[in-house]
Amino acid sequence: MKNINKQKGSFILELMIGLVIATATILTAMTIYLYFENQKRITVETNQLLANLSVGMFAIQKSVPLAGYGLNPKLMQCATISAYDDTRPSGSQEFNLEVKSLQIIPEAEYTDTDIVPDPESSVLMLSKGDSEISYGLANMTQSMPNSSAAYKVDNRFGYKEGDLMIAISADGSQCILSQVTNLPGGGNSDNVIHNSGNYTDPVTGRNIPARYNKAGGIGAPFNVGDSLLNIGSTPVSLKFYLSNNQLRVKNEFDNTDKVIANNIVGFKAVALIDEDENKAIDKRVDWLHTSTDLTHTKGVKLLLVGKSSIPFMNEKDSTGNCSATTNSEFSWSEGVFDLSKIVGLDKDWKCYRYRLQESTIYLKNFNLN
Repeated sequence: MKNINKQKGSFILELMIGLVIATATILTAMTIYLYFENQKRITVETNQLLANLSVGMFAIQKSVPLAGYGLNPKLMQCATISAYDDTRPSGSQEFNLEVKSLQIIPEAEYTDTDIVPDPESSVLMLSKGDSEISYGLANMTQSMPNSSAAYKVDNRFGYKEGDLMIAISADGSQCILSQVTNLPGGGNSDNVIHNSGNYTDPVTGRNIPARYNKAGGIGAPFNVGDSLLNIGSTPVSLKFYLSNNQLRVKNEFDNTDKVIANNIVGFKAVALIDEDENKAIDKRVDWLHTSTDLTHTKGVKLLLVGKSSIPFMNEKDSTGNCSATTNSEFSWSEGVFDLSKIVGLDKDWKCYRYRLQESTIYLKNFNLN
């Protein structure tokens, strides 16, 4: 009996040792698991952050090179372009259309109320047409009896139903957007009709509403010597801007305002200018608005700053504060981007990770005046 009791005590001791070893093993495994889970989270979040930056940058990169394409220099004489769009809310169907070949405006200098850019950001505006006849003008050969009458021009080459066009007075004092609805032949082969109602799509044969033509027309009739510019069926007038940490783009023609990328806290644009045309950039401006600078602009430098969507609370310094990011200043080729200047930067900003992406985009278009 004495030997049996000794054996029982030995078993309990071994069991306790085994439990200690098992507990230590489980704790070690959990520590390793949590470490790798955290590393996985960091990797996934960083990849998402880089993806947001890439999507945002690509959207701008594909538009900037063709800024000004299809826009005749005469169009730049227009102080305003009067337009109508029957898909807009009642009371705002008539509006002034902004068409800028290329423009960069710092947030502090932006005075329009159509968008609200985030502080310390840029607004990048550009327009381009898609007409097959590039930027040639047709001349009006007969004065219009009223504003909705057909335009009579010396050349309709490249025109098709559904194209948008801008009628421009000789002195640039009146510019009006309208849409081609019919191109009759025979004795009326010089007519470009822009009625309200529908037009027949030359490709699909479907009847499509002519949304940009107001019944009775707008503005005053045009006269002999005035011009007509075809800008194609899907021209764009874009505003890239940052609002509430979202990179957005607004298209003036179709009145859309879309999110391109989320968690973007910085957007900067700088025009690269060759003043003496010696194939070297000798001037950089973050406010591109003069015709002289525009004439010599060769490219645009862009910066996007992205922020992780979740905080990294487990990364702390010796005092217990977050340390995922420790410096609010980020250097890029055109200077320093300072997070501390952004209104709304909360006290936990150090808990997030940030990444920068910059790009130099050279213009391919031959006409920016």
